[in-house]
Amino acid sequence: MKPSYILYMILIESTFLMGIGVIVGTLISLSTIEYFSSGLDLGALAEGSTMFGAGRIMYPEIHWLQSSIIAMFVWIMGIIASLYPAWRASREVPVETINKAY
Repeated sequence: MKPSYILYMILIESTFLMGIGVIVGTLISLSTIEYFSSGLDLGALAEGSTMFGAGRIMYPEIHWLQSSIIAMFVWIMGIIASLYPAWRASREVPVETINKAY
């Protein structure tokens, strides 16, 4: 394969993996927020939280714009973080690299 094809292949793979991770993470966080929507009793931590002006029960909520921005930021940073390994992999000969591993 041409080095540019290897680079693009790794970047596309990391884009999909980061996208799946962001989607799964968002779904898990939404289900957690929904589960605690009636309130989360802080119990033993309540005394310390009242010192900072918070109540004994915490009601989680989601801000869609802020959450979307964070999700896109995580996705883009994951892709940027994969640039260097993709570049390094594109400089190697795949058959020689596989043989080095064994």
